Parts: sequence; structure tokens; C-alpha cells
Amino acid sequence: MLLWPEELLLYLVECIAFNSVFIERQLPTLLSKYRRTELLVLSTVNRQLRRICFPFLFAYVKADLQDMLTGELIDLCIANESFAEAIRTLDLKDDSYRIIGGNRNSPIHDLLPHLKNVSQINLDQIWLDMPLLTAIHSCDPVPTIIFQSFIFCTQRLRLSELGPFSLSKIILDDGDRREGFEDYLACGMRIRHLYATRVDESFGAQKFHGLCELTLDEAATLSWLPEFAQAHPHLKKISFLSRRNFQPHDPVIPFVYPFYEDAAKQALNVSINRFAVTRFVQSETAPAPRPFNEWYLSGLYLYIRDKRSSGRVLQLAHSLFPRISVLTLEDFYFPFDQLVTSLCRFPSLQVLSLIHSYDLLDLGDKHMGPVEMETAMIAYTSRIAERIPTIEAFFIDILESASNSAWYLRGWLNVQTFPKPHTIGPLTYETKIHSYLPVIFNDRDNLPRPPPHPPAHQKPSRYSDIYFYV
Repeated sequence: MLLWPEELLLYLVECIAFNSVFIERQLPTLLSKYRRTELLVLSTVNRQLRRICFPFLFAYVKADLQDMLTGELIDLCIANESFAEAIRTLDLKDDSYRIIGGNRNSPIHDLLPHLKNVSQINLDQIWLDMPLLTAIHSCDPVPTIIFQSFIFCTQRLRLSELGPFSLSKIILDDGDRREGFEDYLACGMRIRHLYATRVDESFGAQKFHGLCELTLDEAATLSWLPEFAQAHPHLKKISFLSRRNFQPHDPVIPFVYPFYEDAAKQALNVSINRFAVTRFVQSETAPAPRPFNEWYLSGLYLYIRDKRSSGRVLQLAHSLFPRISVLTLEDFYFPFDQLVTSLCRFPSLQVLSLIHSYDLLDLGDKHMGPVEMETAMIAYTSRIAERIPTIEAFFIDILESASNSAWYLRGWLNVQTFPKPHTIGPLTYETKIHSYLPVIFNDRDNLPRPPPHPPAHQKPSRYSDIYFYV
């Protein structure tokens, strides 16, 4: 039995629940979710810790609007007031993919009065209209609304209808600069992550309230970055994409030029598909030369063409970028012990992404079904987690037994530490349009039929809500 004072135990639980240093875990749909998984083991120690952990364990609740139509969640909140009061983040999604009209959002209206402490509502595939906005503003205090897509905020909500309401409590989680949301930003809406393509010097003068992450596709210049960073103090991370792999003459190359230079000297056939930089916190000393002295490389996506040089490539990456926290490796083979030895060099590694990673499982010509393949990948990543305690999660993408397969697996495998480090799924079951072309995720008009027999515990996904990052 624990003899510590309850105040100390509460402080311990709060430290676990609100640990959000790693920026990837601050994604709206992840933050409260992982509080629960980390506290679940602690809550089983005794009744006292279970009582202390209870409000944190149910701080995050995810529900499908289709299921809410039955009224089960509302009935549970009515029957168990402690459960309802524990909910801080409500994650709602509508899997019907229909244009919603009339009273389809009414279950949300009925539920909100029972959630006295809800502070954040994530809306995915749910249309915001004035009745729903009015219901949310009737909460005291008014919760923050986080939208996954801008279209669900604009098709049913006209700025002329706002009346006394502002959009200051609405956050667009993932926005594309081409969507034209400037008028909504002027009404107070914030944006967490912005995707922009081919930006030029004029980009530095633009302002996006609340911006935390920026993704740049084919950036034409970086001359605007110092001014832009100064105007966006909450901006913590910038990801750089290139459709043709980065070249030594690219304008963003100052961040990764030493890698290309040394790789050429060592005759390493490797390319960088994407990379990310993270902002130094104020207490840290930034060693990079001006004008980019605020940033260090934190994410790296490598495509190693000569698999025999994988070890030397990772050794070079570590020597130049020791603070990498997210490492992505595509279509490569590495004996397990050599892979672990190479990964152990990265003291800050927290997420390992494996793309086209079937060969790592050493299955030879054996073709597995999705259930068996998921089991094999969980076992493989669990072995890595046992050897590298800093890793918090694995991102798996395009896990398939053959390139002409009708399906593949993707998604997160998160590390649990009790009774020993291991990973848990499930992965998401994805279908393809045909053998060589994956589903285009934003095409909602001509969705393909999934294979007739998906895994029993998996829900076939025609386009995924899991997205890739570096």
C-alpha cells in the first residue's frame, strides 16, 4: 500500500496527464487520449489511485455521430454524473460522409448540457451550422471547437449569420492556404496547422492567428522566415516537402546541406523526401548560424536506395542531426540487431515511421493476411521498444505483402510500458482503387468497395483520418 500523501499522488497524476512537451502529442485528437493510456496502469494499483486517476481516465471521449443517434452516450452521462463531469475533450465524428441537414446534429445539442467541464470539442466530418454554434456557445464556459477540415465550417455557416457570436473559440486544425479562409480568420478563427505551396517573399507579411505548425511544399525561398517567425510566437515546427526529393540547389537546403555534402563524399545513395525543423525554446542556446538560428532539425525522412549502406546513412544522420525526434525510413532492409544499434545512437528519438516495411519482418515469400501481418508488425515493433526506451510510438504506412495487393495497413502503434515495453494497435485497414493506385483520400464521389472480408476487428477505411508527418 502506498503511504504517500494524497496531495503528492495527485501531483504525480497531474504531471503524467499534462505532459505535452513533445509537439506531436499536442495534436488535438491525441493529447487527452494518451493521458488515458499512460494512467491506466497506475489506476490499477489501489482504490485511492483509481479514484485520483478517474477524472483523467475519462477526460477524453470519442464518439461517432451515428452511434450517438441511439442516445447511449447521453443515457450514460445522465446515469453517471461523475463520468460526465470528467469529460474534458469530446471527439466527435460522422462516418456517413453525407451533407447533413436539419436536425442531424441534435444528439450533440442534447448531450452538451450534461458536460459541465468540457473544454474542447473536436468535430470531424460534422457540419457547423448556427443551431450547433448556438448550442456550443450556451455552454459555460464556452469550449474550444476544433475542426479537421475548413469545408465543414463554411458550407453551412455564413459570416453574415454570426450576429453576436465570434469565431474566437474555433480552431481550424488543418488548413490549406488555397482554401481562402482569410475572412473567417478576420472574425477570430484560429488555425493550428497551415499547408502552403510555393511561398515567396510576400508570405512573411501574412498573419495566421494561433499558428503552431507550418508545412511548406516546394518553397521558393526562405527569405521571409525570420519576419514570419517573429510575427508567430506560437509557431513551433515547420515541415518541408518536395515532390522530387530535395536537391543541393534548393532554397531550403541550408538546413540539410551538410548531409548532402557528406553523403556525396562517402558515395551514399540516399535522398531526403521530407524534413522538419523545430524551434529552440528560450532557455536553449541555438548553435545554427543566422538567419536560421532559431531552428534545429528534428524530423528526417530518408529513402536509402542502396540498402547495404543503411548503417552508414543513419550514422551520418546522427552525427549531423543529434536531436532528431521523428525518423522515417522508406523501403529499406536492415537486420534487426543492426537496426537497433543504429537507432540507439539517437538519444531523442520518440517516433519511428516505417514506410513499405514488409521486408523488415523477414517473412520471405510468405504472404500474410491483414490480421497476421498486423500481429507480426506489433511483435517486431515491440522488440524495438524493449531495446530503445525513448520511443513513444511507431507510424506504419503502406504495409502490404505485395505491390499489387488490394489492401494495406497503416496507422499508429503506441508503446505501453507495463509489464514490459510493447506496442498496441490496431492498424487501419485501407483499400485501393486497383492494384497499383492507392485510394485518393479526398475523393468522396467515387469511393471503391473494400474487399469482402476485412479483418473482424478492423473497420475498412476508404480514406483515412490518420495523416503522415515528419
